[in-house]
Amino acid sequence: MEDLRESEPEHFESWAPLKALSYLGVALRTGEGVGIGAICAIDCRTRKWSKEDLALLEGIAESAAAEIELQRALHEKNLAARDESELHGVPDSDARFRQLLDANLVGIIFGDAGEVITGSNQTFLQMMGYSRGDLAAGKLRWQEITPPEYRELDQNAREDSLTRGASKPYEKEYLRKDGSRVPVLVAPALLDQRGQRWVSLVVDLTDVIQVRDEFLSIASHELKTPLTPLRLLLQSTLRTLRSQGEPPSRQSVAQKLDKAARQVDRITRLIDDLLVVSRITAGRLTLATEKVDLAEVAREVVERFRLESTVAGSSIQLRTAAAEGEWDRVRIEQIIASLLTNAIRYGAGRPIQLKVECRERTAILQIVDHGIGISAEATEHIFERFQRSSSPTAPHGLGLGLYLTHQIVRAHGGAIHVRSQPGAGSTFTVELPRFPAS
Repeated sequence: MEDLRESEPEHFESWAPLKALSYLGVALRTGEGVGIGAICAIDCRTRKWSKEDLALLEGIAESAAAEIELQRALHEKNLAARDESELHGVPDSDARFRQLLDANLVGIIFGDAGEVITGSNQTFLQMMGYSRGDLAAGKLRWQEITPPEYRELDQNAREDSLTRGASKPYEKEYLRKDGSRVPVLVAPALLDQRGQRWVSLVVDLTDVIQVRDEFLSIASHELKTPLTPLRLLLQSTLRTLRSQGEPPSRQSVAQKLDKAARQVDRITRLIDDLLVVSRITAGRLTLATEKVDLAEVAREVVERFRLESTVAGSSIQLRTAAAEGEWDRVRIEQIIASLLTNAIRYGAGRPIQLKVECRERTAILQIVDHGIGISAEATEHIFERFQRSSSPTAPHGLGLGLYLTHQIVRAHGGAIHVRSQPGAGSTFTVELPRFPAS
């Protein structure tokens, strides 16, 4: 309509709130030609609509009708899925619950007062090695999938659920269809007050336990490594002191005690790393910031590593400029110590350069070694937990040093980068904002 005031005066009042003087309308139709609505373009001025306007609006109408049909089909599918879940004894009152049920993040199981599991999602069935047919046939029973040593734990959880409505999550094992065991974390809850219907979330802990066991193996090995020479050194010193011969000189005793102190320092650093990891994991890493000169801290840390680097055959070349900022001094020491440890460990006995540079808003710490280097593939994961060198000749650590360094740098609002090439060494660059963002 070019002018509503002339062509449709009786409808003009209904268009008044939109201040429309002309409109172009196209019907919305399904693929079968059934009308389901209309779409209109309006203009606040009188207008003669062109064929191009009509073609454009028809294209929009076709797309809109197709989208409406798609959403209607999805809605009908969700309704059918809800009916099916209710038929199988799975309570499903809303689409969001259906999405959770179908998600592959955790296993979900349903049961009643008996021993039979009455419903589950596909994730749980895959976890256990059962099929949907096994579930329908009632083959998933508590007594059969729970090892005897966990049945008392399950009973306590049920009693807890009857009292509080839900039980605290707890670890146990299930028996798969093939007889193997799967470690899980379960969190049961009641769906009614009488305890006749319940639901439980089930998380497969296989990967988590594998990582935990690997970490404990690495940690125990790394902690024992400095303990063994420390014990031997102390035993040797005690034998010398207890012998009936000429007493050892103060210098020889001092040398042995100095070696013992270095081993104790190494153990202390390992334990400190473990404590920091636990704080990071729990979200409790805090910074005690104060005015700090990065160059001064770097010089102090380098002095502590002089003997260690000399034993490894590497000299440390220091070039610093005063760079003051507000940082946690202890954490900054950890950053420098971690990067120096790596440079000495993988530096192949070649010189190491440490540089501190001050800029207007940031301070730069750079440590360069000329050792075995890092492959491009390994560089992508270098700041992740438990990442250790793949070199058979290089000494290994917990695989936490660079992870902790990265986390501490991030906690200060900074960034760390690595540039490396196999056989040509590595360059680690840390950028720290000198003052907190206002």
